[in-house]
Amino acid sequence: MNKQLIEDSKAFISLPIDQSVGFFNANNPNAPCCVGARLAQFMQVKNGHYHEGVDAFAKALGGNRAHLILMLSQAGAGKFPFYQKEWDVAPTEVWENLSKFEKLP
Repeated sequence: MNKQLIEDSKAFISLPIDQSVGFFNANNPNAPCCVGARLAQFMQVKNGHYHEGVDAFAKALGGNRAHLILMLSQAGAGKFPFYQKEWDVAPTEVWENLSKFEKLP
């Protein structure tokens, strides 16, 4: 498990998130957007769909999208972590919980 990657990505995730927006806006990187779009920004997936950001991040952690969805759900983001308008807990708390995972589920 790449805990440093989770730690390094925390700043991107802590920005305001609007789960209803699926794309990273290159012209305004501080615009609210979904978690996957934030991950696309962090992973430097230019003008990528949020699924590409999710996939790139999951691969860097050593898994795939299903692993990341399960991890986010277990970390408190909710059952459908990329499609909910609001998470059950704050994104920074979710990322703190992610950093406690010793291995992929």
